[in-house]
Amino acid sequence: MTGFFGSLDLPLLLHATVIASPTLPGGRELQVTARPDATHFDEDKLNILAKEVMDLPNFEVIYRIEGQETYTLAPDHTLVSASQKLTAVIENCYHHYSQHTLTIV
Repeated sequence: MTGFFGSLDLPLLLHATVIASPTLPGGRELQVTARPDATHFDEDKLNILAKEVMDLPNFEVIYRIEGQETYTLAPDHTLVSASQKLTAVIENCYHHYSQHTLTIV
């Protein structure tokens, strides 16, 4: 995610699992979880930006970032629906929640 927090980008690692769809007989569901990619995420920059936002040089930066995506596929593998949720929290400083849903009719 470009420009996730000011000038800080958020690189994510995704992990996908395919299961039988609980809502569509014969269908499949692709479940994806996302977390920050520690090797590419600039945690030092996040600390600096959060302390600047709070105007507190000794502010303790505690953050949580998690994402979930779900894609439902029909038995013929066509996409039926998709959803995406992302939560990013810097305690006592910042809260971001986004949700996107796509239903194909």
